[in-house]
Amino acid sequence: MDTMRDEPVGSFTLVEVGDLMNSEVITLPHTSTIYDAIRTMVQHGIRHVPILEDGKLAAIISDRNVRMMVSEGMSAEQRREYLMNTSVLKHASRPVTTVKETEMAHTAAKIFVSDRIGCLPVVDEEGRIIGILTQTDLLAWLSENKQVRGAGIE
Repeated sequence: MDTMRDEPVGSFTLVEVGDLMNSEVITLPHTSTIYDAIRTMVQHGIRHVPILEDGKLAAIISDRNVRMMVSEGMSAEQRREYLMNTSVLKHASRPVTTVKETEMAHTAAKIFVSDRIGCLPVVDEEGRIIGILTQTDLLAWLSENKQVRGAGIE
């Protein structure tokens, strides 16, 4: 595997997180259950759900958090009860790594790699979530950007 370049290539230098983020963020309140999170991920075809408390980002749950849950040795009924009655916060990740919309996209890419995460909630100065940037968003932009492809990243 090649090491990451210290300097971004081509127009990637000029791209901010706000240019790539999705501003339509699906969230859940902190009072939700694991079942609520799974249902939300399936219904919306997403892998990450920010959890809000008092309008601010409190945690995030991902499909990986759900897969890592201990459920071996549970009957189907026990698993169902657990999912329906267990707080999403029990398996959500905290604290959450976030970025501002003015952060450079290449910095977000480095965070994805160094922190081994799949998304970055984008927050304003008050800590309210205003968007979300996923690895898929970043890769989609890279795959479509001709200047980056012309620099030998194809």
